[in-house]
Amino acid sequence: MYGDPQIGSGGGQPSDGAAWAKTVADSIAQFPAADFLYSMGDQVNTAGSEAEYVQFLAPDGLRQYPLATTIGNHDNGSTSYGQHFFMPNTSTTVGVPGTPPREGMGNYWFKYDNVLFLNVNSNAGTDDQHFAWLREVIAAEGAGVDWKVLTFHHSPYSTASHADDTDIIRRRASFPPVISELNIDLVFGGHDHIYSRTHLLNRGHAVGDLTAPATLAKQPGENLWLTLNSSSGSKYYVEDPIVADFTFNAVSAQARVPSYSRAEVTPTSFRVVTYQADGVVTDDVTLTRAPEGATPNPVLVGDPVVDFWGDGSNATLGDKPVPNVTDENGVTTVEARILRPNDDVEEYVLTEEMYLDSSDLELTWERPTSTTDVEDQLIGLRYDAVQIPAGASIESAYIQFTVDEPNKSVGESNLDIRIEDTDHAEKYLLTAGNVSERTFSEASVNWRPAEWPVAQEAGPAQATPDLAALVQSVVDRDDWFRGNALSFVITGTGARTAEAYEGGTGLQAPRLFVTYTMGDRTEVEARIQTDRDDVEQYLEGASAGAMDHGSSDLELTWERPTREVKDNQIIGLRYAGLDIPQGAVIEQAHVQFTTDEATKTADPFLVTFRGEAADDSAPFSDAAWDLSNRARTDVGVTWGEGVPVWTLDQEQRRDQRTTDIAAAVQEVVDRDGWKAGNALTLLIEGQGTRTAESFEGGGAAEAPVLFVVYSDPKDEEPTEEPSPEPSAEPSKSPSGQPTKPAERGRKAPYEVPGLHKGLNGRDWLTSCEAYSQTERCRTDIWATTVVAENGRFVVKQGWAFNNMTYLASARALWKGNPLGESGEFSSAGRQWRTECDTEATGRGACRSYARATVVSAKVNALGTYEFSQAAQWVFNSAVLFSN
Repeated sequence: MYGDPQIGSGGGQPSDGAAWAKTVADSIAQFPAADFLYSMGDQVNTAGSEAEYVQFLAPDGLRQYPLATTIGNHDNGSTSYGQHFFMPNTSTTVGVPGTPPREGMGNYWFKYDNVLFLNVNSNAGTDDQHFAWLREVIAAEGAGVDWKVLTFHHSPYSTASHADDTDIIRRRASFPPVISELNIDLVFGGHDHIYSRTHLLNRGHAVGDLTAPATLAKQPGENLWLTLNSSSGSKYYVEDPIVADFTFNAVSAQARVPSYSRAEVTPTSFRVVTYQADGVVTDDVTLTRAPEGATPNPVLVGDPVVDFWGDGSNATLGDKPVPNVTDENGVTTVEARILRPNDDVEEYVLTEEMYLDSSDLELTWERPTSTTDVEDQLIGLRYDAVQIPAGASIESAYIQFTVDEPNKSVGESNLDIRIEDTDHAEKYLLTAGNVSERTFSEASVNWRPAEWPVAQEAGPAQATPDLAALVQSVVDRDDWFRGNALSFVITGTGARTAEAYEGGTGLQAPRLFVTYTMGDRTEVEARIQTDRDDVEQYLEGASAGAMDHGSSDLELTWERPTREVKDNQIIGLRYAGLDIPQGAVIEQAHVQFTTDEATKTADPFLVTFRGEAADDSAPFSDAAWDLSNRARTDVGVTWGEGVPVWTLDQEQRRDQRTTDIAAAVQEVVDRDGWKAGNALTLLIEGQGTRTAESFEGGGAAEAPVLFVVYSDPKDEEPTEEPSPEPSAEPSKSPSGQPTKPAERGRKAPYEVPGLHKGLNGRDWLTSCEAYSQTERCRTDIWATTVVAENGRFVVKQGWAFNNMTYLASARALWKGNPLGESGEFSSAGRQWRTECDTEATGRGACRSYARATVVSAKVNALGTYEFSQAAQWVFNSAVLFSN
């Protein structure tokens, strides 16, 4: 018996055809007395490729022994299979694909040495149709046979990347009860390019000896399922890294060597020995029957587990992100991988049909040799949990592919790459057009890769051009957070075939590499450092006021959501040694939680984050009401609206990340007594339940992590350049209502936001914003200005930048900042000069000037303008001091 030859897939050595021929020859040489040969499906890679069928049928052994075949998903797409193979008792109604029906491709059965072999085309027909056919054939032909053996290509009980495909999960639920009902003894399959053998199963439940013994005595209703590995080596899949324990699995092996299995059958035993082509034994198992009267194996009540990823969405949790690496120059490298099978997909352009489980990615022609339809498709790549912080400056970015099928990677290729224009790319769905209907950037990067002649190559030829500008466009969004998802779409012409997650997991699926720096921003990652730094304090019930320092999880915030008295509580998170300087501008902050008990949840969920109003937060004590008695910041940030139920334990993704809590952190950092290295505490109060890991339950890696991005005002350079041009398009005249009188001693027009009409005979427009521990106000003036248009100077009226005023703050805050100290400096290619406490500024203020080219217009005797240019010092900004 042979698993997935899949001639043309491209990985066989020295070629698929030669490797397949060697496996057939080696197996026949080892066992020349074999009665017949049996293939588990995917004889070829491309259903209509006659060249691939020639290679499959080339081995001499296929003309010396009878051959039974199974229809795999790669065989199903054309009439070629039915033209090459003629199986006995083939159904013309069940398992027949295509419209009109493709002849010779339905379910079939045969008997050999009193064994009933049943073969189902799992690519066509419904499960119920197959079950009705099985019942009919077994009723007519099954009486008195020694063994009943079923074969279909899509093995439900494999252990590699296809194990979580939607259709496989469905079969894992539907087939086992019927197989047990009909007392089918063994089930063989392929599809997942790995060897695996189950325990004895009864209705899908593992029963009997679960230590993987070499001999299994089955009882009525019990069955053994085997998945065979590639017999040509054209493609191998590795064991699914997401699931540590498939409860059905007894043996799993992937040696990356072509293999085959030999069945030796007697009336009382069915032995299957699986060999590598080099003769090494992979597994040896014998199925017998338990004696009459033997005690039945206990079977668990209820349905067996069929979805090992929790919610049916195909490995929602996925692989863990790869940690970032930062070098001594502050350049951080991000390696973002495809973390789950459904994150690299294909969409057929003509019908918008989605393919979520392909083992490879054709960029972009599925059938490049076709003369009628090359099956052009879009490629969607989604990178979840991307570890790029807000404010990052993207230095470089590219996607690295790995070659899958060299024979389909020839000729010219012309591809365009775009990025999805969203803060967080949602998961791909089977809904038609789920890639094409998304909104992507107008900007694109063109890529014309050379031919890919070597299987599994992943080098410069398989790397895209620089995608930094695309990535930057998303990271620059106001709603971007570290941990969000990016997605790309690839369109174009030609054929380059790359590995998908299903074919090579995250190591060979397309990987996104990004380097970034933070420029004048800094990101701080603060972790809970001890088991005393994340605590709970009860607010009600018999334990009201009590502190819980030893909990293995943190219930936000109802401890007992199913009871009438919820035992509501406050959560305290203390981050010691927080390296943020006093007065830093907090640009973004959030806490990343990790799910602990997905089953412990309650809505409505709404909590508020406040900082402790303390310069240096003291450690949590054992004293009752410790958290309640702590002073809180005036600012509180709510989180909970739209937060979905957490469904997977250990999930650490966007759903477990808070909203932006920068305002609460800012209030603490702005305190006069705050300094870098102090401790900051967050206090969480509210209603509902989401359960997160604590330090005691998951260590520092899974306890709540605080991420903060800040800039230091001491590092600020002048932010406005003098402009001889208006800062907005001119309107007919200033409009709006005059502003109210200045408040708190502010002086119009420079310190009071709003429109100031007729002040000193001019109209002024001022807008103010928070800046570190003060405010800064930009003032524009309605003026006649000179602008350059189409190589000519033109006189216009409109709003023109006048100056920037930094409102009164402590002089000490400006130490080292060139806007707050006398002297000359260079910035942004200009010369700057600052003077402080002079006759022009008055005491307690500084003015900054920029050296600029100023264009002047003068009316001449003819009544027209004469223009002149001169370099001048131009007033730009003023800093006011409170002392």
